[in-house]
Amino acid sequence: MYDNDSRNAHQKTRSSQRVVPISHPLASVKSQLENGSLKLGMSQNRRPRPLVEVVPPSQAEQFSARNAVWLFIRDPQKFTDQEQEQLALIRAASAPAETAYGLVQDFLTMVHQREGERLDAWIEAAQASQIPELQQFVNGILKDKDAVVAGLTLAYSNGPVEAQVQKLKVVKRTMFGRAKLPLLRQRLLNAV
Repeated sequence: MYDNDSRNAHQKTRSSQRVVPISHPLASVKSQLENGSLKLGMSQNRRPRPLVEVVPPSQAEQFSARNAVWLFIRDPQKFTDQEQEQLALIRAASAPAETAYGLVQDFLTMVHQREGERLDAWIEAAQASQIPELQQFVNGILKDKDAVVAGLTLAYSNGPVEAQVQKLKVVKRTMFGRAKLPLLRQRLLNAV
């Protein structure tokens, strides 16, 4: 690419430019500061930014989505006075929040009172609300609607079975590497 003559000539000019005799390392900087030729990154003709008035957020804007959801799913009878005021403020701030609150409370009533026969009407109302999060929830329900209806209507539960399986896993984990099946069996029988 380059021939040796041009490379050597270039290196000679660069090496002659690099040699700068300085008596003190900061002497050149000091002289530039004194005569004003050194710029320290700030432009002289820079205009200050205009002042922007900072408006504190309103009470409705101070809530996080997590706090709002927590207020939506809790039992309103167990609220403190401050929580009741916060919930009223959120509900009054927007119509979709009011709609979402009504639908969430209606669904929680169906769950607590096992009213699975009302699920179809609730699904229609949630889809009509045009709230994307509720529509995603409805899509999840519709994927396995029979199981959801059974969970909302029947008194049967696999909770006790799951508790026994969890207890078995805990005992097995604590016994890992210590003993064989007879001791594990004895420990499980005594744990019940």
